[in-house]
Amino acid sequence: MRAKVLYLWSMIGTALFSLAFALFARDHVSALALYTLVALALGGNYTTGLMILARRYPIDRRGRATGAFIASSSFGYVLSLALSGLTVPIGGYRLSFLAASLASVIGCVLSWIVLGKTDLPGENCTETPTLRGEVLSNRPALLLIGAYTCHCWELLGMWAWTPAFLSSYFALKGVAGPGAAGLGSYAAATFHMAGIFASFWTGASLTGWAAVS
Repeated sequence: MRAKVLYLWSMIGTALFSLAFALFARDHVSALALYTLVALALGGNYTTGLMILARRYPIDRRGRATGAFIASSSFGYVLSLALSGLTVPIGGYRLSFLAASLASVIGCVLSWIVLGKTDLPGENCTETPTLRGEVLSNRPALLLIGAYTCHCWELLGMWAWTPAFLSSYFALKGVAGPGAAGLGSYAAATFHMAGIFASFWTGASLTGWAAVS
């Protein structure tokens, strides 16, 4: 599938499954099933987004564009955690999930507005790559996929558990349950602020190196 097509359909899936999670995840089984669907849909819009940028921007501008794209993902974490910090004390986890899912819906709409009529060089290539030819028989690609899977396992695990650990800390310090969860979310959001700065800085540096070379 072309990168733009996969990206846009992934955004639709992310928005729909996020809403379903917010509305119907009420116990361990339903949360696990629905969030697995969210994860599968969400996995289709990160690498494809990088591919779209690689086709859209020349090399002397690609680093800055990539940095901005990755920084936007950090901003998404900041936004979702900030929304949780605001909504959990007001309406509990249900309102928190709903607020975050509505942010995904807005992202989906904006993606279709921006990319719907955007032509990308090389997107209409007549060649038909195969999974076996491009991936399964490509040892460097398999090694990269394996390494990045391990990276995501530790990174996303830390991101998921940090708000919970911080909420437990504030609860042990005497903060009431919903308030502790809100403070834990706010504190975790500040960590991702560093990610925004780092991504922009690295992208700009790469653009500078490309211009020099």
